[in-house]
Amino acid sequence: METKPDCPCCVERAEAEKAEQEMHFAFLLSLVPLMTVTLFAQMGLF
Repeated sequence: METKPDCPCCVERAEAEKAEQEMHFAFLLSLVPLMTVTLFAQMGLF
């Protein structure tokens, strides 16, 4: 379990890290269709 930070600086940094982590996940998730198409193309299925 995570504990909530007490100081305002820590709270702000935790929120920024969460937003950055969500953005990285969204970017990786957007690459999945591209990787799938590339794989199938390399296998000669397209």
